[in-house]
Amino acid sequence: MDDREILDLINKAKEKQLEELYLGNSKLKVIPPKVFELKHLKRLNLSGNKLINIPESIGKLTNLIELSLRSNKISNLPNSFCNLTNLIYLDLGYNEISNLPNCFSSLTNLIELDLVENKITNLSESICNLTNLQELILFNNQIDNLPDCFSKLTNLKKLELNHNQLKVFPKSLCELTNLTELDLYNNQLSNLPESISNLTNLNKLDLSCNKLNDLPESFSNLANLKVLYLDRNEFTNVPNLIFELTNLTELSFNNNQLTNLPESFFNLINLKLLDLSNNDINKLPNCISKLTNLTGLYLEKTRINNLFESIIPLTNLTSLTLGNNQISNLPKQFFELINLEILALNDNQLKNLPESFSNLTKLRSLRLNNNQLSNLPESFSNLTNLQYLFLSNNQFKNFPECITKLINLRKVYLRGNQLNNLPDSIAVFKKLFFLDLRDNQLSNLPKSISKLTNLTSLVLKNNPLESPPLHIGNQGIKAIRNYLDGLE
Repeated sequence: MDDREILDLINKAKEKQLEELYLGNSKLKVIPPKVFELKHLKRLNLSGNKLINIPESIGKLTNLIELSLRSNKISNLPNSFCNLTNLIYLDLGYNEISNLPNCFSSLTNLIELDLVENKITNLSESICNLTNLQELILFNNQIDNLPDCFSKLTNLKKLELNHNQLKVFPKSLCELTNLTELDLYNNQLSNLPESISNLTNLNKLDLSCNKLNDLPESFSNLANLKVLYLDRNEFTNVPNLIFELTNLTELSFNNNQLTNLPESFFNLINLKLLDLSNNDINKLPNCISKLTNLTGLYLEKTRINNLFESIIPLTNLTSLTLGNNQISNLPKQFFELINLEILALNDNQLKNLPESFSNLTKLRSLRLNNNQLSNLPESFSNLTNLQYLFLSNNQFKNFPECITKLINLRKVYLRGNQLNNLPDSIAVFKKLFFLDLRDNQLSNLPKSISKLTNLTSLVLKNNPLESPPLHIGNQGIKAIRNYLDGLE
């Protein structure tokens, strides 16, 4: 918006006594003074501007209940800010704030406060007076501790402290018994206190990217937990107490140091998502096959040798990742997993795919990149729901004709093969918007490629192009269309 449009909006708000004003993404460096005359305003959005300072006159807008100053360059708040005592929702995320003013404690009606990605190292005790807070977002700061009085925020239901510098789990958190979501992803925690068991209303807990290698015995008291993420820690075994958390629907141990899994897994009969990728597991327990509610199973980069016999009974799976597992063959029974919508078989040793691949008709995304494939079975053309197909870094010399039946494709990756031509039938991909053909042997493009009207990105680097010339090919699809149309 230009200055005239902004002024018109402000005048309209004043004339009609509007309660809401949106001036987001308007390139403002200062707040227009006339805004502070709008004392009837209840909602004001100034996000995505270039504001550095907030003037004292902000304190005149005492009827505000919602204020967004997100994504500016604000480093300080004026004392008059604390006059906004009717605020219920306040978004100060993505600024440069290092401290909250002491008078912040007067904003006692706040229910939601967002301070994501600022420069806060020490959280002011003034925040402890905001006892009506239900949602507090503090991720991506530099917080290394919480004030003891933080325990007063007993109405908190959602707390995000991920991407901070916490080395010790703050005991004050253990008194926030109404918490249902707690995110401590990417801190430096090496252990948890026994008092974490007080958080009996938790249903989602993210402790990923810390230094944990065990959990306290009392952890099993968190009976309402449904989602537990423990990725990128230092676990060598799955703690047995986890199998007492029978309400879990999502459990992730991605990127730990697990070497074996106990049969106790069968207790977790409500699991819908299980991620064990990037571990040193060499065998799945037989009980995995009993987790028939699983819809998502992630086993990328493991060393499991009984992979298929364990997962074939899981016929409710819709998402399965088996990348980087040295798989050279797919057993016939594998294709009984007919509900799969997302399948990753990348970075394996597949040379051929069986005709029965066509059973997986619900597939929307298929990763076969980094294998040794040189062709696809004709029945592949039955996978008409495919939208995303990854075939990069294989050994295709010819564009697989069966793909041209897959008219719903939106993204296709064929980088790093040995393709020397594209068929005219490529024009059928009316929904295709991304095609990666880098690092092949293409010298010519068919004129029909101009008919791909939704194609916005065509990547052709490192091909011996002659028609169009490489310098035009590297300019993108618009330049290519102009060149090919000029040949007619």
